[in-house]
Amino acid sequence: MPKESIAVQRLQPGLYIELPLKWNEHPFLMAKFRLKDDGQISIIRQLGLKEVWYYPEKSQGEPKPEAVEDSSDAANELDATPEEVKSQWEKKEELAATLRRRRQQIQQVEGQYNDTVDDVKALMSKMGSAPVQAMNEATKVVGAIVATLSADKEVLVQLMNANNLDDSLYFHVLNVSVLALLVAKEIGIEDKEQLMALGLAALLHDIGHVKLPSQLLRKTTPLNKPEFELYMRHVRFATEMIAQHAKLKLTIKPLLLTLIDQHHVFLDGSGYPATIAPDKVHQLSKVLAIVNYYDELCNHNDPLQSLTPHEALSAMFSKQSAKFDKQILQALVKMLGIYPPGTVVQLSDESFAMVIYLNRKELLRPGVMMYSAEVPKQEAVIIDLADQSELTIRKSLRPAQLSAEVFEYLSPRQRVSYFFALKEGDK
Repeated sequence: MPKESIAVQRLQPGLYIELPLKWNEHPFLMAKFRLKDDGQISIIRQLGLKEVWYYPEKSQGEPKPEAVEDSSDAANELDATPEEVKSQWEKKEELAATLRRRRQQIQQVEGQYNDTVDDVKALMSKMGSAPVQAMNEATKVVGAIVATLSADKEVLVQLMNANNLDDSLYFHVLNVSVLALLVAKEIGIEDKEQLMALGLAALLHDIGHVKLPSQLLRKTTPLNKPEFELYMRHVRFATEMIAQHAKLKLTIKPLLLTLIDQHHVFLDGSGYPATIAPDKVHQLSKVLAIVNYYDELCNHNDPLQSLTPHEALSAMFSKQSAKFDKQILQALVKMLGIYPPGTVVQLSDESFAMVIYLNRKELLRPGVMMYSAEVPKQEAVIIDLADQSELTIRKSLRPAQLSAEVFEYLSPRQRVSYFFALKEGDK
């Protein structure tokens, strides 16, 4: 988009400008923004700048004529007071401190997530050779998640960095486990045995894949009829493996088998096995079916066919709602937000960002990582839109709509995966 260099004296509210400064050299949220009042212009003047970049196509109005000089006493009266300038800088310093805390929290959650992924990989590798040990380890993984989510604290859902497509099975089952338990918490399920059964079913629902050809599981084009009939057998294979090998508490084992058996059954009569009537589907199976379906929409074998998180939820709500329990689907939306983590968005100031965490009390105002050429990628600005009353989300974007520069900076995830943190006090 073309830009022009103009003198600071020609600035007026409505112009979209860019400051030729690094992020820590000015007191504004970002270097590019639309001027809202004379106070902002005054602060820019006091930064000692003679010229700034101006974007005609993004501006509302024209610069002042070149002949206009505002160095008069009347113009100086518009200058921000020292207290106002100090206040603006203090807000920026508070934001910088908040950014450091958020980065630390994200790094901590990513560390916990990576440890859990390693645990899932290890137990899955033992499922064929040492099934009892694998089941014990699966129980520990799920038990740790259930214990954490049982705490009486608000849960923050965060986007994780999981782009290794070779490990897609591990990411998938862990993602489904986390989302299923979060949805169960949302709809008020507190019984720990039920939660354990749901978490284990989510973690183990695809273990039948080990008995299918790898080329079938990795196929990126639609399965033909014989291939799909073979693929559907993974449900029976999974229940047989657990029934034969898993030493589980008798109160959990029947429910675990039921949930795995029903995780592809939908309330409109579609799905499989077709012998299960929709009115016989267990409530927890409905939870498992919804989150498994959502994850598959976001993480197709062919990344080009994957929907964005926003597109996936929209499709489930508007076009496929007959498949799902209405209360559970609403709980998923409430938990992930209108713009789930992983969604690339354009904001009201026309900047680009990626949603990385949700604000449960303000679903339209999540936490986002901003694109800014002035800030190194590893120090990207993460802002909470709930704290920025003037910024809103204008629209959701597909990654392919981004320029190469913005795409590389935001790095939209090929694999959309979530984990959680417990909210400690106010953000």
